[in-house]
Amino acid sequence: MDETRAPVLDPGRKATRSGYFRAVVTDDRGHGGVGPPIALFHYAPGRGKEHPLRFLAGYRGRFLQCDAYQSYNALTEITRDTGPWRLVYCWTHVRRRFVKRFENEGSPIAEEMLRQIALLYQIERTVRGKDAAVRLAARREHAAPIIAALKPDYLKNPRVSVQVLNYRPFYIIGEVNSPGSYAYVSGMTVLEAVAIAGGFTYRAKEGEMTITRGSDDARREAEAVPETLVLPGDVIKVPERFF
Repeated sequence: MDETRAPVLDPGRKATRSGYFRAVVTDDRGHGGVGPPIALFHYAPGRGKEHPLRFLAGYRGRFLQCDAYQSYNALTEITRDTGPWRLVYCWTHVRRRFVKRFENEGSPIAEEMLRQIALLYQIERTVRGKDAAVRLAARREHAAPIIAALKPDYLKNPRVSVQVLNYRPFYIIGEVNSPGSYAYVSGMTVLEAVAIAGGFTYRAKEGEMTITRGSDDARREAEAVPETLVLPGDVIKVPERFF
């Protein structure tokens, strides 16, 4: 559930006042569900907790994805026959704060945070549509360490400031015109890395690229798509097609 502000005519005042449209969405396709996606829209004159409570009347589930606005947090205090609400906060709402900070100030902390959130997004893409057990295992193995690493420096001590003087190069091998190592450019994607390496050869199997990253004792290879973000030290492999 999320809400957005909307101007509403206020007869007699020759002006508008603020109202709010709320969208309530369910879409189980990413979880392997077979039901159709549903989106419901509601209007309310304010943002108080009484409005989401009214819109969600009769809903017997426990999980609600939302932002951290206080009216949603208050839902956890409501007694329900099916148990208390469990709020699932949205990374998109977290991310937009760091986007603004990076765009306005060029903050290296914000830039690194955006890079880490991008890794979380990539993990989710790899398990979208798979069984719950598969998604849980992938999140525990890959996403949980990323979030745990953020807590000491980014979530508990946000005033720390760092400046990166030199990045490790990235490497690209296989079916590109000029394989080798290249200087890393912040925010670059796999497709941009391929362009730096002279583009694909005519024998490139573009749909089966991989990217290897991590420390020397814990390197992992994963599927890469053109939009995948590249990190310093990454090794991109473009395989050869034989037909």
